Amino acid sequence: MLRSYPRWDSLVSETGNDQADSLVQQIIDRSSGVFLWVTLVTWLLREGLTNDDKYEEEDYALGEPERMIATLQQRTSQAASVFRRVNGWCKGLLERNHDEIEFLHRTLYDFLSTPEMQ
Repeated sequence: MLRSYPRWDSLVSETGNDQADSLVQQIIDRSSGVFLWVTLVTWLLREGLTNDDKYEEEDYALGEPERMIATLQQRTSQAASVFRRVNGWCKGLLERNHDEIEFLHRTLYDFLSTPEMQ
């Protein structure tokens, strides 16, 4: 996949064949059989080759999927925490519908919209 990429030759000419082969071997070794990780790294490396990034920047791409996954996990955890707090404050009067918070019953919305509750 990488070796057949049109810009692969530019990496080989910049670093040498051994260094480029070492990069491929690092991808294999660090993947631990996780295809998604290989796909992300390969995509990042191909994008870097297209942008004429230097080898050091290509090497950086090997760690990028872990950083991306950690960021996603942190944001997911924060979102779950927000939803739990909203549920606690509203005592079940609101519910989570995918990524939105909605009134559990239409009558609750109507009640909160009355002039007395404004």
